[in-house]
Amino acid sequence: MVIWAVETFSSSKKDPNEPKKNKVKITDFGLARRLDSTGDDYNTTIIPIRFCAPEILQNNIQSNYSEQSDVYSMGVLMWEALSHGMMPYASIANENNVIEEKLNNRRLTKPTE
Repeated sequence: MVIWAVETFSSSKKDPNEPKKNKVKITDFGLARRLDSTGDDYNTTIIPIRFCAPEILQNNIQSNYSEQSDVYSMGVLMWEALSHGMMPYASIANENNVIEEKLNNRRLTKPTE
């Protein structure tokens, strides 16, 4: 899907005078909602700790989601694909420790070729 989107965007005509019209949004985790079996929203917020941007973890409130946090999450998904399905921060078992590492700006290592 991502490759198709990139190919489609690359082959389309872009207006150099209107760069904001040249954006393609591939994903938007800020709009994602978990539903129960009846299709209603859950009352709890579930945050994908290993995939979300650090600013989401700072206050643990959904209003911190932005286009930048979506880009960060997409980057982690791309990292996962390039590392052949390895879980982000796989060497850290405890989710609270993952949060601490992310808030201390620990970055994912470059996937090996």
